[in-house]
Amino acid sequence: MGIATSIGMLIGTILAPTYLPLWLVVGVSVGMAILGFVDDVRSLSARVRFVLQFVFGLLFGAASAVAFDIPWWTVPLVAALFAAFVNMANFMDGANGISSLFGAVAGTAFAVIGIATDREWLSVAGALIGIAFLLFLPWNVLGAGMFLGDCGSYLLGSSVATTSIAAIASGVPWPTALAPMAVYATDTSSTIVARLIRGERWWEAHRQHVYQRLIDSGSSHLSVALLLALFVAFASTGGMLALIDLPGATAIAAGAVIAVCAAYMLVSRRVISLRRKVST
Repeated sequence: MGIATSIGMLIGTILAPTYLPLWLVVGVSVGMAILGFVDDVRSLSARVRFVLQFVFGLLFGAASAVAFDIPWWTVPLVAALFAAFVNMANFMDGANGISSLFGAVAGTAFAVIGIATDREWLSVAGALIGIAFLLFLPWNVLGAGMFLGDCGSYLLGSSVATTSIAAIASGVPWPTALAPMAVYATDTSSTIVARLIRGERWWEAHRQHVYQRLIDSGSSHLSVALLLALFVAFASTGGMLALIDLPGATAIAAGAVIAVCAAYMLVSRRVISLRRKVST
């Protein structure tokens, strides 16, 4: 179903007014979806996947430097952030409905940010992301047995990452643009750090993400997906505080996003602990 979602986003872009940032976002994202499809069919090695993801990130960074006149020294940073979040979205695509709801909430957040900052391309990009992944939700939660695969998770991660980066490059405050990615980044980075401390290979398959532990403790897939979507919405709202014309608004927004991410971790661990006590 990642193929259908990619085609839907591409058709939506063709039908929308012509915006260069929108085409950058969707063009790179569909390219990543094709890479994900190849990975679904042939199972590329982790090294090959990351190198190709980084190359896509470099291409997007270079295009952004031309389109938005950002410093060229930021291109490797853009590539690193891009590749990182594509992998985060892939790691987090392990529960029914989780990617659809995340895409719907993140897309809605970008659409609202676009309206609030008078960036029509951002509103259109957000609407395309939100609608494309929301339309997939029924197929993933009603027992139809359909999944996005790497094709769809690469599309999700790359579209959210490129939209966030392009928004920052166009002048949107960084806490506002990055907030939709914050909860996913928190779950993934905390898991990777814990695995590194234990001397484990962080790239190998496992079930140690916070959302996976919630499911393994007895929570349903849909309840975990809804919990994550709720905190993504909270984080996105907190990030929008940077749009308020007040002294220190950027710092306040960053603090709000961090607080929401900390709350996600605390609430999730509390739920896991309570369910384990009940089960024993």
